Amino acid sequence: MALQNDPYRTRTSVLVDVLSGDGDAFARIYTPLAYGMARRMSLSHPDAEDIAQQVLLEIVRQIRDFHYDRSRGSFRGFIKAIVRRRVCDLKRRRREVLAADAAPAEGVLDDGFDRIFDREWYKTHLSVALEVVRGEVHARTFEAFYRSVLLEQPVEQVAGELGLSPNQVSQYKRRVFERLKQHVEALENPADGAGGNAR
Repeated sequence: MALQNDPYRTRTSVLVDVLSGDGDAFARIYTPLAYGMARRMSLSHPDAEDIAQQVLLEIVRQIRDFHYDRSRGSFRGFIKAIVRRRVCDLKRRRREVLAADAAPAEGVLDDGFDRIFDREWYKTHLSVALEVVRGEVHARTFEAFYRSVLLEQPVEQVAGELGLSPNQVSQYKRRVFERLKQHVEALENPADGAGGNAR
């Protein structure tokens, strides 16, 4: 099943959308990521929204000149550098709001930023990948995965309620996991090209 109208298309298509002036797909992924990072860095909701908009605008401006080259770093590193710069800039401008001793806040950004960014990056991309996979597999396949993995229901219970054998539930889980892995990798390496679809 081709996802022609899917706002979460992956890999090169995301970059193509931005280059062609359609940043909606890009915004759906990276605006929440930037917002989440800003909030995790103890910024207020209004500040986090401001950061998210600034990050998106900077990405759109820079992406027109972006040429993917693994030897010069990852796409994730490209996005991380923009988010880090914007958060640091705002924290510097708002240092007086962070409390009398600003050094710990700067230290948290230096010491914890990469770890938190990597967690937010993965969480964001996993959420997007789940929505894509939901549209690619049969409803019962995704339901078996959702119940047994995300809701942690016993395989036997899921099988009985969905009219499947436990072996089928296990197969469906594997199928969805494989698709999720492909899509997360695709989102992390947007210039590598897209894979096929499977049910």
